[in-house]
Amino acid sequence: MKNFSWRMLFVLILAMASLDTGYATNPSNKKIETTTAKAPPPEVQKLLDRVYEIKNMDRTQLTTAQRKELKNELRDVKKELRAVESIYIPVTTVIIILLLLLILL
Repeated sequence: MKNFSWRMLFVLILAMASLDTGYATNPSNKKIETTTAKAPPPEVQKLLDRVYEIKNMDRTQLTTAQRKELKNELRDVKKELRAVESIYIPVTTVIIILLLLLILL
């Protein structure tokens, strides 16, 4: 019985993974979308510019306190940039996770 459940789980995972490939074989079902690189929002661009400015700065002439201040500023800017980013989870991944939870629980 244990082998049967593992085999069934494997078959379900393969079936779910094959759902996305159906659109690739028949292009008439899917609209072709051209994606262009989006420019980041102005506040994000300011933060990125500051990060590049700090990275390209000649830090050999700075005192220890100034270096520490720059390091803390860079750390804060990176935290802000991480907060702006979003998380993308594909639909099939969510479906597989839900099926696994249903089967295991």
